[in-house]
Amino acid sequence: MRQMTSDEEWCQVKEELVVYVLKQNTQIKDKIELLLKDGLYKQVIEVFPHPTGKEEELDLLLEVYKTIEEKDPVLLEKMIPVVSRYMKRYFQEQKYEAMYPVLDRFQRRFPGIIISLLANACDTVMFGILPSQYSSFVQMLKLMKQRLESINKSEDWETFFKGFKVKHMGKKRLIQMINLLGDSSWNMDKIFAMQGEKPPVIKEPPESRETRPKPEKKKKRKKHSSHHKKRKTTHSEREKDKDKEEDKELSYKEKKEKSPTARERKTNTRKKKKKKTLRRMNSNSPYPKPMNPPPLNLTPLPP
Repeated sequence: MRQMTSDEEWCQVKEELVVYVLKQNTQIKDKIELLLKDGLYKQVIEVFPHPTGKEEELDLLLEVYKTIEEKDPVLLEKMIPVVSRYMKRYFQEQKYEAMYPVLDRFQRRFPGIIISLLANACDTVMFGILPSQYSSFVQMLKLMKQRLESINKSEDWETFFKGFKVKHMGKKRLIQMINLLGDSSWNMDKIFAMQGEKPPVIKEPPESRETRPKPEKKKKRKKHSSHHKKRKTTHSEREKDKDKEEDKELSYKEKKEKSPTARERKTNTRKKKKKKTLRRMNSNSPYPKPMNPPPLNLTPLPP
């Protein structure tokens, strides 16, 4: 269709075909690429998705911003709310560094709007910030201060800085940390000390194999293997072993013969029980015990 129509007619036809392109069930990224090829930048800005936190979407945002800046820079003003949405989302998730490439490109065209985007993003961050996240937030403010000073917007920074401290004066620890930004000897170690944390330790690069000292080899102990050859026994030793085994068998048989049988055990237990009952009866009887009779005098009588 593009080859059959002229350039003037194609400009009208492609705007009419946009409706059918947007109704397709393809991914948004494919739709945006198709619209960029045809130069429909206004529709790209309208269709551009909301931030989800994925890494690919920032690359797509940068690509769209660059193409519009090169082909149709008048439409860049409509990209301001898109950049603001992404800045709020990524600042709220503490992903400050991910937005810096977009802001580097954005501040060239709109240096006066950076401070308003920063103020809106900081307000969203303050809703759910935790005390453990203060240090990263203060470090971001330091970088934003340097960014604004590089584009000659230090006055805007001062007004934002004063208003921010008044607006969020309830967060006393955060305000104490932010006040260090105005100090000439500003250092992150002070902020970590105020927050009760330790500064991150910078790891040294790993040593190469050549410079690395070789560990001393430990002497291995010789393990006595269980596969040693057994000593050969003599004939006399074998006979002694046989005699010991026979003695054991005989002692076992003798013990078996001496031990009483099951019937004998029963009878013995019955006798023991009878003796016990008789003893109890004698001890518990109310009658006195019989006296032993005196010994008989069997001496012969005299004649």
